[in-house]
Amino acid sequence: AFIMLNYHRFMGFYYTPFWMALLGIRGLVHGPRPEQNHPAQIELRRIQNQPMLEFLRPSQPYIRHKTRVYCCINLCLSMYMRLSGSDLRLLKVFDAVVRHGGFAAAQAALNVGPSTISNHITALEERLGVSLCQRGRSGFKLSEKGKLVFDQTQQLLRHMENFSDGVSILKDQLIGKIKVGLVDAIATDTRSKLDEAFAKFLSVPNDIKFEILQNQPQELLQQVLNGKLDVAIGSFPHKAAGLTYRKLHQEQHSLYCGSRHPLFSKEQQHLTLDCILSEEVVGRGYWRDKHHEELGFKNIKAIVYEIEPQLILIRSGKFIGYLPDHFAASWVAKGQLRCLSPLTPTFNCEFDLVSKKGMKPSRALSKFISDVESTSVQSLD
Repeated sequence: AFIMLNYHRFMGFYYTPFWMALLGIRGLVHGPRPEQNHPAQIELRRIQNQPMLEFLRPSQPYIRHKTRVYCCINLCLSMYMRLSGSDLRLLKVFDAVVRHGGFAAAQAALNVGPSTISNHITALEERLGVSLCQRGRSGFKLSEKGKLVFDQTQQLLRHMENFSDGVSILKDQLIGKIKVGLVDAIATDTRSKLDEAFAKFLSVPNDIKFEILQNQPQELLQQVLNGKLDVAIGSFPHKAAGLTYRKLHQEQHSLYCGSRHPLFSKEQQHLTLDCILSEEVVGRGYWRDKHHEELGFKNIKAIVYEIEPQLILIRSGKFIGYLPDHFAASWVAKGQLRCLSPLTPTFNCEFDLVSKKGMKPSRALSKFISDVESTSVQSLD
C-alpha cells in the first residue's frame, strides 16, 4: 500500500486509483459508505467531475488523508463492479416487498415463504452494505437509504424492460409484463368489450405476462400513481391529479329491490316516488354523500365498497339500492330482483382507462391501450 500511495513520486503520474483497482485492495477502508455530506463523498464527487487528464496529473504530490484513499477506492470499485444474476434476483424480491407493503403481502406474488423473503433481503443488505428496512412487530418501513435503493431499483427494472422491448422489435414480438387494475362486476357488461380487447391484443406473436388486480376505484388510482399498476379501467367518481383519463363507455345504473322486500310485490300503480325514497338504502362508500342526496335518498343505512356485497344486501329484502343494469339483468330474469325505475332516476357512470401522466409506455402497453380504446369505440357505434 505504501508503494502504491507513493508511486507517483517516482513516475510523476497519479496512477494510484488504477493500481488499487487492479490489485483489488478493498480492505484498506472498513465500515459502511459515509453519508452524502461526508467529506469523503464530497471529495469523490469532486474527483468524478474532474477531466481525466487533470485527474491523472500530479495535482497533489502526496495523499495525506484517508478520505482521498477512500474516495479513490470507491471510485475504482464503482467503475469495475458489475451486477450478477443473483443481485438482480435479490433486487426483484426487494422491489416486490416494497410494492406490496411488507413481507407477508409479497408472499403470494413471489410464491415463497416469509423466511425466504427475509433471507433474500438480508443478503441484499449485506451485498450493498446498508440497512434497507425495518421489519418486525412494528411493521415494515423503508429506511432513508432503502428509499434511495428502491428508486434506483425501479429505474433499473424499467431500463431492463425497455431493453427487452427494444430487442423484441427485431423479431416483431411483444414481450414484458402488463399490470391492469379493474373495478368489480364488469364481466357481464357487453359495452365494455374487454374480452374482445384481450383477444385482439393476444392475436399477435407475444410473450406477455398479465397481472390483473381488482380493487376499489380510489385504490386503483393510487396504485397507478405509485407504479404498482400500468393502467386501470373503471368508473372513477373522484378524479386524481397526475393521471391521464381516456374515455371508454358508459354504464347505466337503476334502482332495484329484492324478492323479499315489500316493494317487490307491490303493484306498479300503487308505487310512488315518496314511498320508494322513504325506504332504507344501501349506498357505496366511494360515492360522495351529495350523490345520494341528488338522487333524493337520505335514509342511507348501509355502505359497501363493491357491487357484489351490495347485491347481497338488496336480496336480503331489507334494503333497496342502485346496481348496474347489465349486472342485475340475470337476477331480474330469475325473478329475484325488481327494477324500480322509471319512477326513480337512473344515472350513467363514465368508464375510463387511466394511466400515469408523462409515463412512456412500452410497445406492448401502447398496443394494449390502443386495443382497449378501439374495441370500446366500436361498442359505442
